[in-house]
Amino acid sequence: MCLLETRIECAGQPSCFFGMLDHANTCILDRETCRSVFLSNNDTVAGLAAAILARSQEKLKGRPGAFVVAIAAVGLAKEVEAMQASLDQREKSLAELIIQQNPLPSDRYAGGDRDQVVAVAVDAWKHQQKDFEVLASRIPSEVWSRETLWQYSNGTWYYVDRSRLQVQLLVADEKDDSLAKILPINIWKDHQKGDAMIGTPIFSGDEVLQPSSYLLREKIR
Repeated sequence: MCLLETRIECAGQPSCFFGMLDHANTCILDRETCRSVFLSNNDTVAGLAAAILARSQEKLKGRPGAFVVAIAAVGLAKEVEAMQASLDQREKSLAELIIQQNPLPSDRYAGGDRDQVVAVAVDAWKHQQKDFEVLASRIPSEVWSRETLWQYSNGTWYYVDRSRLQVQLLVADEKDDSLAKILPINIWKDHQKGDAMIGTPIFSGDEVLQPSSYLLREKIR
């Protein structure tokens, strides 16, 4: 039997994932060797298979069938890793294509409080990132979106009267000086508190952004 129960079904017959079972379905390795190899080399399939093969050469002598199976296991593992590398490269290429095609966000807002709104957005992002360079700001909406409602919280009803406007800060990317990050920040204006404003970023400072959140800096004008 397989010492670590890493068997899979192969042509209807149980077999060790790395081809370490002989024709009697008994593991060629001793338990300690198998366990130590598994624990120290389980980072990659190829690494584990290669390590098992290297440590078990003596036991494989006189068992050509088992040796061939082990070699096949290593080869299969390398094929899997090669396929993963290919998928990673395709993902990277697709991300680059998306970034190249991302348009400059629209900028329709011309309200008299625009400078104040942008300042609130910048201040809100300072809580997420200490040092950053704002290249530009865009506000896609022409007007504030107002909402009035009763909201229930902690056993009490509260009347809410506020407006929302989203600012999109275009911030220089720290890793690639040809790119800018698009950081959307919602600005809330509380009409019950003298139109006081507060900014709430959509993303956190350590969040991994998707390709749709990047822009070529050359498009900023």
